[in-house]
Amino acid sequence: MPQLFPMNWNILTFSFLCMMVILTTVMYFSFNLKTSKTSIKKNIFEKEWKW
Repeated sequence: MPQLFPMNWNILTFSFLCMMVILTTVMYFSFNLKTSKTSIKKNIFEKEWKW
């Protein structure tokens, strides 16, 4: 049991780190997509108003 615990702990920490990295990347990409979409919408909106 004591020998197995560190290995499990390493696996848990590794999986946790992987999850964090994936979550951060997904959030970052979603945020970028949102900002780009809003900027495009804003540009179209401004063009329509100016026109």
